[in-house]
Amino acid sequence: MKTSGLSQINWTTHRGQVSKITGTAAPSIPAHIASFNAALYAFTPEAGGGDIVVSESVGGQEAILVADVMGHGVQAKLYALTLIGHFRTACKLYSGAELNVAQALMGELSRSFFSDSTLADTVATGVIAVAGDQGRVQLASAGHPMPALISENRNKLIAVGGPLLGLPVNEDYEQVELELSIGETLLLYTDGIYEIGQSTDQRNDSAQFIISALGGLFGKSCDSVKRKISAVHRQLCAGQDPDDATLVVLQLKNL
Repeated sequence: MKTSGLSQINWTTHRGQVSKITGTAAPSIPAHIASFNAALYAFTPEAGGGDIVVSESVGGQEAILVADVMGHGVQAKLYALTLIGHFRTACKLYSGAELNVAQALMGELSRSFFSDSTLADTVATGVIAVAGDQGRVQLASAGHPMPALISENRNKLIAVGGPLLGLPVNEDYEQVELELSIGETLLLYTDGIYEIGQSTDQRNDSAQFIISALGGLFGKSCDSVKRKISAVHRQLCAGQDPDDATLVVLQLKNL
């Protein structure tokens, strides 16, 4: 089908705007955060997407937000941009705080869904990790997949929960505090990492493959952990219609 010159200009302009929006909100994280090394795996099968990874200084610590906004494509990315803005503002608001920072930041994000009309039509899951010195981490979650800890003796999920962002629930978010040891690795991720496939059985099998991939990763570097999990994830995505998937890997710097 032939396209008029005007239509071509409009499409070129639109494509440029989409690229600018999606690039601005693309998941990103520094290689070093507080007392941690960090690595990021981000899988986005279409333009836009609602997965968020962003970090921001808060006092003498670093706050990391991993979130999954409901929706797909450019619309979800617009929601993501708005939520990122509120997260950065909340970090400035609590720049003098040291205790219960993750809990406070999540509470601020929850309130933003009712004060900002852009977020009124969506909900999101999220986990906030506030990274401090000597391997200390504060965690708060809003209906998000539980963080995973790779340890020497066993791997486990960190039980931390709370209502989804955007739900009208008058409930405080809980906070869990960890102190990672040498060789341990903390994983933050969205559900696209393990919910792969059309049927419940397929998604359950995918989750088991991801869990199995964690074996033998204690003491491995951030990049090694990322490469192992991302390779398994991409293998599982073959022939499927996968969702956005994001993984953040954190471990002490001297590894």
